Amino acid sequence: MDQNVYLYEWPIGIECKVCGDVIRGVYNRKGLSIKQLSHEQFTDPCIVTTMVGYSSSLPVVDSIYMKDGDGLDSMALFSPYMNLLRIFTDEELAKFNAFLLELQKKVLPYKEGMLGLLPMIKKKSIKAYCNKFTQLFGKKIELGNMGDVYAHYMRILYKNYLCLRTIHYSMNECRQCIDPLFKFMDQTNVNNLKLSLNTAGSMSEWYKNKAFPYIAKTVNHIEKLIPSMIYSVVGEIYIYNRGILNITTISHEDAMVLYKDGYEVFVHGLPYIVGARNILDGGNVDKFSYKSASGIKTLADFAKLPGGLMENKLSDCQGIMKWIGNTMNNKVRNAASHDGIEYDSETQTLNCYYDPADKDKVYKLQLIELCNMVYMQLLHIMEITIFTYTIVTRTNAEK
Repeated sequence: MDQNVYLYEWPIGIECKVCGDVIRGVYNRKGLSIKQLSHEQFTDPCIVTTMVGYSSSLPVVDSIYMKDGDGLDSMALFSPYMNLLRIFTDEELAKFNAFLLELQKKVLPYKEGMLGLLPMIKKKSIKAYCNKFTQLFGKKIELGNMGDVYAHYMRILYKNYLCLRTIHYSMNECRQCIDPLFKFMDQTNVNNLKLSLNTAGSMSEWYKNKAFPYIAKTVNHIEKLIPSMIYSVVGEIYIYNRGILNITTISHEDAMVLYKDGYEVFVHGLPYIVGARNILDGGNVDKFSYKSASGIKTLADFAKLPGGLMENKLSDCQGIMKWIGNTMNNKVRNAASHDGIEYDSETQTLNCYYDPADKDKVYKLQLIELCNMVYMQLLHIMEITIFTYTIVTRTNAEK
């Protein structure tokens, strides 16, 4: 077990190949706790599924479940790194290990802090915010006004973003949509930009009331998503040609809640990116130059659309669609909203029945893929937050 056992429980399953009894429990900071003993018949007597609790930060391959064999075979299968080397190289695993060290130093210390500071911001109590920060981190700070409070909180958010945003993610084509917008913001009249984008709704209200709470909540659970981040670290932002891995640090219910909540936040922040892109490409926030957006006359009209229609209207805008990727999967969201999720714990497969009127329509994905979607969604929401906050604060500074 690594040190993350102090953050959350690790599930243990032991099945006897002789009598078929199954012992299930958890291992945590208090030790082993047995939750259940059942008399299940094991379908394949040649397999022993004693799970190895080696590191909660690593994904798990199927063969980590012990197979019946001689001592040498068992020892080989016992090694998590030997199993992962079937999918990743030792250099890639070394990169992931370095990434984990950065997370432990720069993100995990703020895991509960971002959430703990939010109530003080909502109360607009500068003194309470400073006291809470001192209580959480042991450092004294003095802030003069609420603008300083927001700036301080945004610095924490930005540091978390820089660590979570891997080098491969920064260089990936999905970033090619967002990077020019930050450069464009430096070269344009931010007051006019703010007035144009605010036609989709107040940017400051969005990041204060929607983005901040979601980011804080997700960062508070970030250790549960860490195994899914391996794809971004090794250079594949989305899961395509690699083998499917298992993740045991989060339940499918919790992962789905994070995704569903993030979907709503992302949908309400997306118009700001679309509007800025319209200005950059066509000189007008209301100019939707791609064919799929026919019928949309203004950014305000676009902002009123449900997420599924937003995605349809953007389908010809390749830059934005590459950036969105699979983080705005309307089929998964619809299935979650209509209780249309079936989960197979043995294969970690989710069947998403996204059309209540047609049960034959199903979208399948693995739990680790869902967690990867939550992770990418978090990065995108952070990017929109940084973008909109920068516009608002620069406008206030000019005034």
